[in-house]
Amino acid sequence: MKVNELLLEKTLIKKKWRADKVTVSEAIKLLNNNCKSSLTDIAKGVILWRGMRGVGKVAALDSTEAYRTSRDTNNLYQLGMEASSNMKGVPPRSKSFICTTDYTTADNYGQLYTMFPYDDTPVAGLDTDDIFDIDLKYVTDGVQGFSSMMENTLATFNINPDQGDKFTSINKLDRALAAFDSHVVFFILCKHLYLFPPSFLPQDVADEYNKTAKVKIRMTTSWVNQLLRLHDSGKLDTTIFASSVDKVLSASRAYLSTIRDAMVDNPKNKFTALSSLIFSPDDLEITLTKPGALSQIDGDAECWFSGKCIAINVPLFIEIILEMHKQKIKVGKDLLDFAQERAPDYED
Repeated sequence: MKVNELLLEKTLIKKKWRADKVTVSEAIKLLNNNCKSSLTDIAKGVILWRGMRGVGKVAALDSTEAYRTSRDTNNLYQLGMEASSNMKGVPPRSKSFICTTDYTTADNYGQLYTMFPYDDTPVAGLDTDDIFDIDLKYVTDGVQGFSSMMENTLATFNINPDQGDKFTSINKLDRALAAFDSHVVFFILCKHLYLFPPSFLPQDVADEYNKTAKVKIRMTTSWVNQLLRLHDSGKLDTTIFASSVDKVLSASRAYLSTIRDAMVDNPKNKFTALSSLIFSPDDLEITLTKPGALSQIDGDAECWFSGKCIAINVPLFIEIILEMHKQKIKVGKDLLDFAQERAPDYED
């Protein structure tokens, strides 16, 4: 999903964030009481921008009780990020305002607003303007690959989305996958990861299994269905199958063993375990910061935060910036240039 699509919020919104229109004087009071750190961001010329449907000149927003899904995906990567034990300090995207540090990105998608999170609100920033550009250690094609891999795996086990084509429940996925043997889930997962190297092929596992198992796996075009029928009927010898997978996993494919171990060690929480293995702030190249330190985020970056903020539309923001400059309050050069260049466009 591109950042411009996220900014449009054309997605399944299960619960909207709260928007309260306030007067300019009320907004100033809220800013002075809750957004003092943003003065540092303004001084350094790095703030958050968002294109969205108009909420007036200025509004007090709160996403704490909101819930949104990703627009053009099955939402599995977002669930994975939120399920991961390594992402606990990162704002949940489903409850966040998706923003950008570059106004030109936001300017084409709805009315342009500047977003000022309340002080001490965690802000996540990427090193890119598109989360799908990020590679992941264990998954071909990164974030998009994770979504595709999981969707295909879940479909194999007849685990369906919660609403339309969107998955929205981590607990549901963990409960559904708990019904299947960990080695079988790993085996199907690898099929959809396209990670069967010469040393790890379905035929190799079948050959190992068929040496000692009473009921054989015939490697026809429907071998996956055969495997699941054996599993569901209790005829699959899971001990022998696990041993067969172990024998086929070679030392050179150690990362596959890591994925397998995550399944085996967490049989009741396979989705959470896999997500914890795959998603971390380091792997996603996330800079976690707060208002007052947004300059730590590099370049044109996709950002998000959850909670309360003040949104100010561009005409009013230009007035504020020019007035701050007039009063000799420090304003970053890029912001001042923006305000001075845009000011004629907004004259009455």
